Amino acid sequence: MNTDGTPLVQRGLWGIAFGNNLSAQPSNMLFFAAEPNFEVNGVYGRIDMQ
Repeated sequence: MNTDGTPLVQRGLWGIAFGNNLSAQPSNMLFFAAEPNFEVNGVYGRIDMQ
């Protein structure tokens, strides 16, 4: 959920997984890869859990 209570949406989602505690990817962070621009470019990001 976004801070305003609306659902979080990521267009073109390729993959999503929690970190594995290796290579600066803590297991309490959700990582994703997406391509929201019709395969022109990609996005790799994380969602921090609170």
